[in-house]
Amino acid sequence: MDYNPSVRLSVGHCSWNSELGPYYVDMRPALLDYAEFRYGDFAENGLPLVGYGDQAQHFCINLAQYGFAIHDVWWHNRDRSDYRGMLDTLLHWFEANKEVSPQGTCWRIPFPNKKYDIPAGYPSAMAQGEIISFYLRMHQITGQADLLDTAMQAFHFLNLDIEQGGVRRQDAQGRIWLEEFPLPYPSYVLNGFIYTLFGLVDLYRVTQNSEVKTELDNCVSSLKHYLPQFSLWYWPIYDLQRRELIMHYYLKNVYLPQMNALALLFPNEPLFSKTAERWKRQDNPLNRLLAQVMYRVQPRLSRWQ
Repeated sequence: MDYNPSVRLSVGHCSWNSELGPYYVDMRPALLDYAEFRYGDFAENGLPLVGYGDQAQHFCINLAQYGFAIHDVWWHNRDRSDYRGMLDTLLHWFEANKEVSPQGTCWRIPFPNKKYDIPAGYPSAMAQGEIISFYLRMHQITGQADLLDTAMQAFHFLNLDIEQGGVRRQDAQGRIWLEEFPLPYPSYVLNGFIYTLFGLVDLYRVTQNSEVKTELDNCVSSLKHYLPQFSLWYWPIYDLQRRELIMHYYLKNVYLPQMNALALLFPNEPLFSKTAERWKRQDNPLNRLLAQVMYRVQPRLSRWQ
């Protein structure tokens, strides 16, 4: 993915009020990447695709993040009926593509993941969390109770263990990790887990549901335990399985906004603000150069080993 280097995402609206408002990461600047077709083409319905030509597909995570950007533009410019209409189009797509079962509601990833060797059609905690956040905002815009019901059903799917076809994993000490990539072994992808956690925060803000609060507290506890392992001395990593260094775009547009949002949401948890400060310090010319070199060297070392 060739992102526009001028795009800079920042922390969004962080609150515990029941009225959600804008998302925790301000994704409006990323609309430039969509406008420049950096993710892919657009469909006739006006929704972005991932890929080009015959290979282009709708991707639920991409659509949810596009939805946050569109929602936040509309939130600050209520006269933009075109953005309001796009939100309805996005909701129609999610409604048409949800999978409902006794275990809950989910949206599946339409293409295989080559990095983790997962075939197409897998569920993702990141998708669940982000779509929960989108549905709750549409529930508050429209007043439709069924959208809140769908968000709760998506939450129930998060409780389904990986061995049962879900996304939930527990380590030997009972710590929970909601996997972006549900592999037979732990992958522990950080950004996907945090986006899922944001969905739990939204659901608790709206419902004050005790089951949601327990899950949220357990996830925050797990994050506090594992978060230090994502920081090398010079740069953060993407997951705990492959331990791949993140790209600089990810540091400034995903990791830092996410961690700053967590620091605002959980001011009594100093680890989040300290981690954000550490990553900001690491973003210097020397460390960026070292990360660029190691980003190319690490895969060769792994193959050699």
